[in-house]
Amino acid sequence: KLNYYYYSSSNSTEPSHVDNSAQILYGREQYPTARAEVEKIHTLADELLHTYRGKKPTPDDYEKVFGYVHTIAVTEDGEHYGIYSGEKANLLRHVFDEASLRSDMSWQYISRIYLNYEQHNVNNVEEAIEYEGKWKRGEIA
Repeated sequence: KLNYYYYSSSNSTEPSHVDNSAQILYGREQYPTARAEVEKIHTLADELLHTYRGKKPTPDDYEKVFGYVHTIAVTEDGEHYGIYSGEKANLLRHVFDEASLRSDMSWQYISRIYLNYEQHNVNNVEEAIEYEGKWKRGEIA
């Protein structure tokens, strides 16, 4: 039996905060992820899909949200696991806001926004707002 670890939702990386809670394999990459972390992702997906699309998320929607808001952490033993990133969740909310302003709530459009952010090293909402301002002023091609 593999013994996976995750850090508590306090986002601390101190070993004293390591919890040996139950893990499930989740996402397209099948990363071991604590059930509590998956629940946070499902809550976010429920919020976003209900608010912006007026529907309940599908299993594919949950996986897509996981892909955008998880981060991979590594234990001292080299084990990889997924954890919920509040910063990435806020960026996803921002992307949904931007997509709704353009009336295109498709995952394809959301992915294009993310790809553009990645290409310009945008990692959080503050950087996204700064980038968008520069783009609107014509400072970015």
